[in-house]
Amino acid sequence: MNTNCPHRLLIWDSHISHVSLDVRYFGVENKIHLLTYPGHQTHKLQPLDVGIFSPLSTYYKQHLEKWVRANKGFAMSQTHFFQLLDLARRSALTKENIQSAFRTTGIHPLNRRKI
Repeated sequence: MNTNCPHRLLIWDSHISHVSLDVRYFGVENKIHLLTYPGHQTHKLQPLDVGIFSPLSTYYKQHLEKWVRANKGFAMSQTHFFQLLDLARRSALTKENIQSAFRTTGIHPLNRRKI
């Protein structure tokens, strides 16, 4: 067991492909606490789906529209794609958005009415 690593929490769905003894043993050995959601509920309970990916998509579309208007007739390079994605990421992945996502799903602070 790795005694120097901090405890971690891994939240995932309960799909059969994710659940195995090897994964559980690995978790125990590395201080990873495994929390599985009930089937077909992840769209309601996963903080990233609820509060991060939607704003990320919105911000990316906004930056993309500005880029397309400013660069008519030019093909987007891989570099431009990642620059726009980084701008969207900086806008969406704020401390406030992350905390709101966990609060909205009822994970933290714990809200049993939502879970």
